[in-house]
Amino acid sequence: MSLAVGSLVAWGAERGEALDPVAADAVVHLLALSGAKVRDGLPEATPDLVRVVLLEALPQFLPVSACAEGAALEVLRVLADRTRVDGRLNAKRHTRLREAVDACAGEHQRLMTDPRELTSARFWDGLLRARGVDVRNADAVEAGLEELSRLPYAERAALLCLPEAAGSGAPFAQTWALGPYRRGLAVQRQTMAAALLGQQLTLALMRSGEAPWILGLLGEARVERLMEAEGPDTWLRASTDAGLEAARRWAAVDAVAGSAQRVPLPVPGPRLLDVALVTAVGDIADRYAERYGDELFAVPHPLPKDRARCVALLRDSGLLAAAARLAEAPPLDADADADAEEVRFALLTDFLGRDAHGALCAGPSLEVWRQGDEAELVALAVRALVGLCERIGADAELGVEYEGEVLGDVVGLCAAGGQVRSVARDAAVAADWVVSPTAEIDAPVGVVGEEAVPYELPPVPELERLLRIGELDERDVADLEPSARLLVGRLDLLAEAGVVWRRGDAYGLTPMAAALVREALMLAHGGGWPTRDGERAPMAAAERFPTMEAVLALDADRLVAGAQNWEEHAAHRVLHQWLAAGNGMRWPELLAALATPVQGMSRGDRRMLVARMLPDAPAEQLIEYTGDPLLGAWAAQVLRAAGQDVAEEFVPLSSRLLWWLERLQDYAAQAWRETISASGDDTGTPEVAAFYEEFDRCAEAWPDGGAEFLAELARAEPFSAEHILELLEGHPDGEVARQAEQARAACEKAHHERTRELQSAPGRGRGGKSAKKRGKRH
Repeated sequence: MSLAVGSLVAWGAERGEALDPVAADAVVHLLALSGAKVRDGLPEATPDLVRVVLLEALPQFLPVSACAEGAALEVLRVLADRTRVDGRLNAKRHTRLREAVDACAGEHQRLMTDPRELTSARFWDGLLRARGVDVRNADAVEAGLEELSRLPYAERAALLCLPEAAGSGAPFAQTWALGPYRRGLAVQRQTMAAALLGQQLTLALMRSGEAPWILGLLGEARVERLMEAEGPDTWLRASTDAGLEAARRWAAVDAVAGSAQRVPLPVPGPRLLDVALVTAVGDIADRYAERYGDELFAVPHPLPKDRARCVALLRDSGLLAAAARLAEAPPLDADADADAEEVRFALLTDFLGRDAHGALCAGPSLEVWRQGDEAELVALAVRALVGLCERIGADAELGVEYEGEVLGDVVGLCAAGGQVRSVARDAAVAADWVVSPTAEIDAPVGVVGEEAVPYELPPVPELERLLRIGELDERDVADLEPSARLLVGRLDLLAEAGVVWRRGDAYGLTPMAAALVREALMLAHGGGWPTRDGERAPMAAAERFPTMEAVLALDADRLVAGAQNWEEHAAHRVLHQWLAAGNGMRWPELLAALATPVQGMSRGDRRMLVARMLPDAPAEQLIEYTGDPLLGAWAAQVLRAAGQDVAEEFVPLSSRLLWWLERLQDYAAQAWRETISASGDDTGTPEVAAFYEEFDRCAEAWPDGGAEFLAELARAEPFSAEHILELLEGHPDGEVARQAEQARAACEKAHHERTRELQSAPGRGRGGKSAKKRGKRH
């Protein structure tokens, strides 16, 4: 038993209404699946169901060509008339039903032609119809696809571009892979729509009165698989397959199922594997949000000078080249003639495929590689980058601790903005050594030696300098060796693909890889399409993830507002680059910006920038800032070092408090390291004793005494002060220890409140283990 679609079409023809049979089939079945009562094979529409079908269901499933945008509207009007003639609608209800159709007409037609609502199946169907192909004839569809495949690549690529939405250029003016990303979104929408349709089909099967026409719609074999599915994953696959099967009645080409046509879909049109780009973009965005994302805009990383240079670097790198070589000469025996991991990677990136007999053959990515299509190559490279990180992470011998760690480290290198990093220093952090956060600024890494040479830890004196830890010995080197070897193992695999470079102990992210990470973040930032009228537009992607050139052109106020949430080494480096771009004339502008209160930014938020930048400022430009509530103490220190007298009473207490907090943090970093290393004695090391002595000097200098000094520290910066106060709980003076415990309780309360705020905010609350990679900050 089936629904009476043919009867409705014939009835309309008798009255001069030539209904589109595909639109009629879709409207009738989607109405029935949306809950309409079915009598004599036809559903009874209501105004509410009309809105659901026209504005929600049909834009997901019904292909439409430019000359048939109102086909579904005519079907619903004729159905309303038929129901009235059959005596199941009175005149008043009939009028209301037709009014509901008319009321939805404008929005329905807008949705049917809005690229944001396009699915891959609707795209292919519309394209073939526009080229004169009879989409209900399977042979004609396959001939049409073959004809598209024979077109020159440039002509074909122009035809296979998804239509643009109004205003789509502005927010993504600098993205390269927007076309492939939007194709992936279209395929993803098709899969999600099919899953929802499959769920509706399952529910309808459970209603005994509707089971017969569902059986006719899907066929016995499909219904049997759906009803026998066990477990949520199996059931979801079965119901999605059922939804795809049903939707094939309305769209001739199925980019998701892949087997619906006997010829491959032409490149670069929407295909199932385009979803892999959307997934890869989401993975990179998730790793970024776990560790960053609070800043106004991201730290810029050096990039290739232009697209042509990026593509040249990409083609010369090992990221895609090995897969392309395999595609040029597919191995006859994958197990004997090629590395299994390389074959798997080539299949993952579509450089290899399998023919009808299961043998390896060249995949569609080979044509993209040969043509040098920038957008397609960058999209492939983003997928390959995520796949490579997963491949490295799956190697048990490389000591990866959790899923996504390698990709998180690559994203972290991009967020570091071109920083030259030390293998030894990062290995020490990974091994839970307490390394001073200022070591990255105070002890820069020298880039010496050649690439691709075996790694050796630096000599002990250089290790002490890099880590800012004194009195290391060969035993410490031996303890650090395993962590360093694991890190180098990952880095060298990434270096083979051109993702990172390493020379001796120094390493960093390549400009090519930074361009790929930035591309993914920009694509994720706006969701792939511009906002509709009335929707709040996000910051343009290029502003959220700016280039170095764009940041160097900012004014000081904007730069300081952005840099306050960057990591210290990144802020220090970029601010100095900004100063250098002004030929030494920008210090007055920067000092004024640092001294100016910013809404939502406390003095403590700016302390890091002040502490790192003012020691480098020209002394003569700091004279006017000794009385500043924030800059005063740092300005006074620079002036005293230059031989000028600055009375302590002229420096505001607020600035002195933050300066002392900064100083105590330096002492605390060394004390923490020794405390963790000490076997049971938390207070007997010289570093801990030096920390207590420095605190005693600070507390003595505070006008209201030590107890008030502790309370002020907790109020000024609870997150920074908490580790200091924890150490002070072991102070030999019991009263100080008790007061420190009280102050730390206040810090912890503030910390919990802030954590709840972050977790309740959109896109937050996904900290994960990756926070460990930054080490304990003091």
